[in-house]
Amino acid sequence: MQNTKARILILFFFIFFITPAIIFCQPKIHWQKCIGRSPATLLTSFIQTSDGGYAGAGTLDQTNAYVVKLNKSGGIQWEKVMNTPLGSQFNSIIQTFDQGYLVAGQGFTPCSVGNRGGRDAWVVKFDSIGNQQWEKCIGGTDYDGAQSIIQLLLNQLFNS
Repeated sequence: MQNTKARILILFFFIFFITPAIIFCQPKIHWQKCIGRSPATLLTSFIQTSDGGYAGAGTLDQTNAYVVKLNKSGGIQWEKVMNTPLGSQFNSIIQTFDQGYLVAGQGFTPCSVGNRGGRDAWVVKFDSIGNQQWEKCIGGTDYDGAQSIIQLLLNQLFNS
């Protein structure tokens, strides 16, 4: 008998307190947006920026590296498609101390200066309005890539 009362009490608690909390406490969607120039756009890294907007990096059509900057309402401020002959992608994006952006990934012959092997790690620096400032290819004679990047306090960059 006591076991039955405990079960009814737990059921009552769940129905009247837990279920409404689950149903009514869903996050509010402020905006949603389809990003990219094709259905095959994949953003593998997405951050909130210091101006309240967002920045994302990934791949477009599974072959070209892609970077996009959004304002706080989700409107596109700028986007860049980095075309390479044999495919590339960005895996990580950060906002740098100078309010620019740094992306890291990999590609086959991604750098304008040529590649070092099969696939190289690729780091590209953009200013705050999307102008490319520089790029670096890092790697040996085999397949290399960058999965993430951080900025150290000494204003140096480190990728892994």
